[in-house]
Amino acid sequence: GYMNQKLECLLGTTGTVLAGGILWGLWHAVLTVQGHNFGTEYPGFPYVGIGAMCLLCIANGSILMWLTKKTNSIYPAAILHAMFNYGGVLPGQLLSGKVQALTIPQQLLCQIPLYVAGLVCLLLMVHAKRQNATK
Repeated sequence: GYMNQKLECLLGTTGTVLAGGILWGLWHAVLTVQGHNFGTEYPGFPYVGIGAMCLLCIANGSILMWLTKKTNSIYPAAILHAMFNYGGVLPGQLLSGKVQALTIPQQLLCQIPLYVAGLVCLLLMVHAKRQNATK
């Protein structure tokens, strides 16, 4: 919650979602390089995985930022963040039939609803900001 409050004054809502997501994606790069999220056996390792993590963090960040603004509290976003961290494991296991992570294309496909929700949250925040500016 701290980073978004500081960045939004400088970059606006859209810039904060994009920059914050990229920063968090790069923050996770060490784990991505170790194969934590996507494994190590894919074309473009580790750069494709780092890029995929940045996309994921942009979508997650948009949803978490919207939730924080809507509730005026960081706690619902913190709980949802924990759910994001563990929620993708079960669908991946059900689809693949094994405990291993899905490939990057499979994960990106499974995460389409997350990207749509992230875009909706970003649009809601931009719309609310425009409405507040015209009042």
